[in-house]
Amino acid sequence: MRRFHVGRPSPALVVSTLALVVALGGTSYAAFSLPANSVGTKQLKNGAVGTFKLKNGAVGTGKLKNGAVSTAKLKNGAVTGTKLGLAAVGGPNIGLGAVGTSNLANNAVTTGQLANNAVTAGQLADNAVTTGKIADTAVTTGKLADTAVTSGKIANSAVGTGQLADTSVTTGKLADGAVTSAKLGGINVENAQQDIAANSQGQVIDVCAAGEKIVGMGYLWSANSPGLYVQNAFYFLRAAVVRGTNATGATATLFVQALCVQA
Repeated sequence: MRRFHVGRPSPALVVSTLALVVALGGTSYAAFSLPANSVGTKQLKNGAVGTFKLKNGAVGTGKLKNGAVSTAKLKNGAVTGTKLGLAAVGGPNIGLGAVGTSNLANNAVTTGQLANNAVTAGQLADNAVTTGKIADTAVTTGKLADTAVTSGKIANSAVGTGQLADTSVTTGKLADGAVTSAKLGGINVENAQQDIAANSQGQVIDVCAAGEKIVGMGYLWSANSPGLYVQNAFYFLRAAVVRGTNATGATATLFVQALCVQA
């Protein structure tokens, strides 16, 4: 019977066997055999470092490139007040209607923050506009509603001659006894008279001087008799005209006075 003889492997067999071992297990070998700091940027394939390869807290500020964190990278609610620097939020960053009353600090809105015509009636609370808020001469006629100025709003002696329109003071506006002689200024009294024969009619014309106008008149007979009466009395231009009838048996005199003032 012939024996199986184990011979020494040839050099070619040794080389091929080593090559096979490296080919089958070379990756594991390399992973456990790489020296520290031997893998740099050039050794990493694009996309080789995934989320799960990163240790928590491994990516610090220094690892982030400027502009690397876009809107899509931010989780909703991730940016809190403590994350914002001073003056970091500008006008373009604030959405329309985003700032409500509760977001404004007391006295935060100054004159410079208000646009012209921004404050309308709807923005003003009742009684918000006090006297101190109104600039001198700011309230013009156009700002006053009809009948807005009542008696209680007018201070004593506030209405002078300049405030009265022509012919605005009618008889109904004058209290009884309000017009005294001192209020009338210079009044000239012109007198005229006419003797009217018995059982006849006559007329008396009393004329104010040039540059005057007549403001009143009066008449009187020389006797108190039932037969003496006045038919009519009226103004004509700057004169007082009185027509009388004497139905008695004797001559009587009709006296007329005209009250005149400067025109």
